[in-house]
Amino acid sequence: MVLRRPPTITNEHDELRLFVRTMAAFWDLRFPGPVSMAASLENVLSASARAGRRIPISGLRDAAHDMVVRSRQVSAGVIREADAYCKEHGAVTLSTMIERVADAVSRIVATERIATDAEFYIIRDILADTTDKRLVGTARRAAERLVNDYEQQSRKAKA
Repeated sequence: MVLRRPPTITNEHDELRLFVRTMAAFWDLRFPGPVSMAASLENVLSASARAGRRIPISGLRDAAHDMVVRSRQVSAGVIREADAYCKEHGAVTLSTMIERVADAVSRIVATERIATDAEFYIIRDILADTTDKRLVGTARRAAERLVNDYEQQSRKAKA
């Protein structure tokens, strides 16, 4: 799947949960808003725990991807601050997650196939970001074709 951990980490679920919690706290500290991202996340996690359920790994991957997408709107200096904050709290860094998404983009385009909704959203988000230079020229056209193919397959599956 998309945001996989290096082989040295034994529990992807715990790694992603810690990353998402840490980044939510960082965003709240750096860009305070009317609603705390960290508090909202903790409410979801604690409700899940009270119900005896674990947050699905796909949900954590989506949340981690959302953190990467949000990072596209900030300066490199803020990303360095986030990396330091993550290291300080024992979490994988934002830069590492950004690299994992970039690796996923290369892999998806190289295989010429979008296999999951998560991959679809990664490619779609990058295509929508006109400042992102990872997909240009023929690679961009190929990615657009992959997105169109995946959307058509999804429509057929629902029909």
